[in-house]
Order: sequence, then C-alpha cells, then structure tokens
Amino acid sequence: MIIEKIIACLQAYVDERTGLQPYNLVLRRKDARYLGLYGDPTRKKIGDIVFTFKEPFGGTHGEQLSTASMSLSSMGSIFVMWGAGIRKGVVLERNVWLTDVTPTICYILDVPPPKDAEGAIIYQAFEDFYIDDSKIK
Repeated sequence: MIIEKIIACLQAYVDERTGLQPYNLVLRRKDARYLGLYGDPTRKKIGDIVFTFKEPFGGTHGEQLSTASMSLSSMGSIFVMWGAGIRKGVVLERNVWLTDVTPTICYILDVPPPKDAEGAIIYQAFEDFYIDDSKIK
C-alpha cells in the first residue's frame, strides 16, 4: 500500500519553478519488467518504484527514457552489424533490443542460444532472410 501512495504522490507532483510534472513514467518494480528491468532476486539493483524524467528534467544517462533528447545529445543508442551475409547500408525498421544480441550472435556462430534467452534473432539484418516486398506480385 505504501508503494501505491508514493507512486500517487510522484504522479501528482508539479515542479513549482516550471509548473510541469517532471515524471513521464512511474512504475512498480513488477511492472518495470516491460522495460527489461527484472531478474534481480537480491532486489539491490531495482527499487520498489521505477521512474524516469521528462525532458528537460534529469539529463543524465539512466534518468530518462531512451527516446529523450537534449540540446546537445540524445539517449538513443545504435546497433551495428557488419560482415559476410549481413545486408549492407540498411537501417532496420524493427526495434533491436539488448536481449536480441545473444541469439543473433549464436545464430551467426551456428550454436544454440542459451535455453533461457529471451531475445530474437535479428533476421531482418541477414541477406538470406530479406524479402524485398516490391518484388512480390
């Protein structure tokens, strides 16, 4: 019950200086699983409440969602693949998640991914799996 009260206070808070509500996300730990925050049985790495700031609040890595951008930088990241069999000069339209890296590397090495791997192979990056929709009649 205390967690819900704290979340309600955070969601209702308005910064006096700007008149804006600074949080764009306030979640219980169990709901943060959808952000990839889970799996810490010690409960030392993930708090009971997970929150992120809107721009212009915060401004350091980890305080804002990865879609945030400031005047000099953004929180976005880049994923690059290069080598034989990889499509060249392509920007994928799908989201690439950190959990996708291990299954993709396992696919390249022709080894099975770990049994508990949660990501997916990034098939859209491989020449062998690419289907040009414009050539389908």
